[in-house]
Amino acid sequence: MRKARDYMVMQFNPQSAAEAIAVVQAFGSQQNAWLRQVLGYWEMAAAMVNLGVLHPDLFYASTGEPYLLFAKIEPHLAEIRRALESPGFLSQVEKAVNCTQAGRDLLGSAGTGVTNLAAGILGVGAYPYEGDEDPD
Repeated sequence: MRKARDYMVMQFNPQSAAEAIAVVQAFGSQQNAWLRQVLGYWEMAAAMVNLGVLHPDLFYASTGEPYLLFAKIEPHLAEIRRALESPGFLSQVEKAVNCTQAGRDLLGSAGTGVTNLAAGILGVGAYPYEGDEDPD
């Protein structure tokens, strides 16, 4: 999971819907597996928020990763959903990251750039898993 999260946080930076769709549709590739692993995890966690299992403030306070990932994909989301014929693609994350004012404010800061949002979430230049040993 650490390698998947590293890819999604540090390397996956689609500049267009076509770039994101290429990874989503690259079945069998390592990047596709990592994308599905990480986005699937956050869709499940977000569904817990949306169904009232997990308090939205706890979701916001405990991690910035879903906000960062959503900010990377959101500019292309409508086109991705159309191309994949999947109107629910990332719908749980979309709802959860927008369900608190603090979350909306954090996403609003993405207007200054995903790099600035990442710096605010991860710490300037910080590796997200510093000190963790990756068994893979």
